[in-house]
Amino acid sequence: MDAHCRYLNGLPGYGVSKIEGKAYAMAHRANGWLPKRLLCWALRMLGIGALGTTIPLTPEYSLTAAHVAKYSLYRVKAWHPECDIAVVYHKNSEANLPPPFRNSHIGDDVNLYGYSFISAMPVASSGKNLINTTLANDWNKASCVVVAANAGVVKGMSGGAVYNASDDTLAGVIVGYSSQIDDNKSGKTLFKNVALYVPYARFQAWLDGVVKS
Repeated sequence: MDAHCRYLNGLPGYGVSKIEGKAYAMAHRANGWLPKRLLCWALRMLGIGALGTTIPLTPEYSLTAAHVAKYSLYRVKAWHPECDIAVVYHKNSEANLPPPFRNSHIGDDVNLYGYSFISAMPVASSGKNLINTTLANDWNKASCVVVAANAGVVKGMSGGAVYNASDDTLAGVIVGYSSQIDDNKSGKTLFKNVALYVPYARFQAWLDGVVKS
């Protein structure tokens, strides 16, 4: 069932998703909360005034959202032709690169990680994959289907990582937030206040080519 998304205040990655009245995105110090296995793939802020997060891929490249890369301090190596995804040049010293990816499925539990633009601290949330949905804006074409998850997301988390909760593999890249998802045919609201991410399946082949080039 196709659905359409609407951004909260028109800004991707803005606001905290609230599920049953409870805010799920909270800041934690990296050395006191994030799993040690994830620290070696440390997410990075893009610099003073930047509004996003990157994911180290190789010693030379990082993965992020295209709308984040556009305003970052880093030079862009490649833009995805359909999805809100980009690879930027960045020196990474993490030992366990590249990180392992794995496609996720609807109903799977996922963990979202990034940085808060307000606090400049790591933030995290947990939820479940709810539905595949279309997302059409200046950065993402409708042909690039995204996943909606009932996890919290705050401004600055765009470009951050979505991990499969079962094995800590990377499932995708956070690209935004939607106040609601409606069914295209009936107009009925299916879900409210969801995080949106581009799943690995949508950029796997492209990313392999970019990293090898």
